[in-house]
Amino acid sequence: MEENIKPEENKLREISDEELAKIIDDHKKWLKSSGEEGKQADLSFTILENRNLQEAELGAANLQGATLYNANLQGVNLAKANLQGAMLVKANLKGAVLSYTNLLIATLNFANLQGANLFRADLRGANISYANLNGAQLKHTNVQGTILFGANLERAYLRDVKGLELDSNFVAHTQFSDRAKDKWSVLRRSYSGPMFFLHLIFLIAFILPYIAKTGAWYGVSQTEQTIQQFHGSVKDFSSTLTTEENRIVGEVVNKLIDKTEHLVPDTANGWREFSVWEVLIALDKDYSYFLTALAIIIYNILRGFLTWRVTAIRDAEERSKFSPARKDYLWLYYFHYGLRILFLVSVGSFIYHAYDWLGAPLLLPPVG
Repeated sequence: MEENIKPEENKLREISDEELAKIIDDHKKWLKSSGEEGKQADLSFTILENRNLQEAELGAANLQGATLYNANLQGVNLAKANLQGAMLVKANLKGAVLSYTNLLIATLNFANLQGANLFRADLRGANISYANLNGAQLKHTNVQGTILFGANLERAYLRDVKGLELDSNFVAHTQFSDRAKDKWSVLRRSYSGPMFFLHLIFLIAFILPYIAKTGAWYGVSQTEQTIQQFHGSVKDFSSTLTTEENRIVGEVVNKLIDKTEHLVPDTANGWREFSVWEVLIALDKDYSYFLTALAIIIYNILRGFLTWRVTAIRDAEERSKFSPARKDYLWLYYFHYGLRILFLVSVGSFIYHAYDWLGAPLLLPPVG
């Protein structure tokens, strides 16, 4: 279990140069002998600010809660060391080895971590705002809840990093995973590039049946108007057949009119009148069809808004090489997740109703 730091129970202690040198020497022996000689360094809650520790070997050392303000730790091996809650503001950790190191809730504001190896380090809850991580290795590093505001991530290796949330970081030539799961990468990937064209194809697939149906009914409506005009002309013609010699012809025409009366578009015959836009959004059918069309329309309007906002932020990022501030995209990310629910509802409804469209019978002329 992770040990909780309680400063009120662990008072900071000062240490002389001679005592520090002996602790470091004993620790070096302990490392080389695999614990058979010397002693593991315990520098927990020790004040080591401004100290030059460049020559020290501190792998697996206990530096929990230590104050290392402005300390020189350049190139030092701190692999598997315990630096939980340590204060490393402005510390020089250039090229330091911090793989598997416990940096839980450590403070590293303005620290120099250029080229440092942080492979599988635990930085959860740490504060590394404005730190320099140029070229640092952070593969599989856990940065959940880490404050990254203003940190320099130029050329840093961020593949498979856990819990990353970019926040006004310099990201020129930074290496991200192809399927990075951080919130900003998800937004970039979802609303630009190949995904934009993929969703455009989905949109066309969704609205094509509605447009085709509307076009078909519009053509039928034009035919119906022609039939109505013809029916009126037949009625007028029938009214002129009053002589005895035309009686039989008149009876035939009147029977034809009676038989086809229900085919003439008329609200009295049960016909319903809709405008083109009402047919386009399926108001001529039951509400399940209308709600499907409405969900698709709302989804694409909101997606258009998100695409506009994300594209603008991404354009600013590509020009400046600075990632957006977390506050500028976080709400877009949650908006995106809400939109995904609407998208799944739209797709589900579309697939459900597609059976009617695809199962409609078509009469085709004989072949040959």
